[in-house]
Amino acid sequence: MAVLENADSASIDSFEADSRGKGVAYAVLRYVRRNLERQEMLRLLALMAAEASAPDHPAHEWFRDRYERVVTAFTTAVRRDQDLGRISNRRHPELIAAALVAMWDGLQLQWLIDPRRDLLAGMSAGLEDLLGDPAVGDRNP
Repeated sequence: MAVLENADSASIDSFEADSRGKGVAYAVLRYVRRNLERQEMLRLLALMAAEASAPDHPAHEWFRDRYERVVTAFTTAVRRDQDLGRISNRRHPELIAAALVAMWDGLQLQWLIDPRRDLLAGMSAGLEDLLGDPAVGDRNP
């Protein structure tokens, strides 16, 4: 768990800095690019998350708390981007954030199963659909 905690903490800190500066779409795509280089860490995270879905699993609470932290960070970034006019989707930021996390998890799992899939292209298309057309900002990290 310590390996996952350290990797997770550094990633969230980087996401928050990137999203403040250039927006949530930029930060997500930068995060995805970094994840492409750590396939085995992502595989470990996916396996443990699936196992920890059982309420009696020792890591259940950690994963529940992790999802809460991630959705909260994404909610903050989405709200900020809405306020700054960076994204056009006006739905509630927490609903957008939860959908973004779900999309990311699903696309990432598909990529882990079949690395021929283009994870970056899938996330780019999904971000465009979920966030709406960008008003300002660069989405290509």
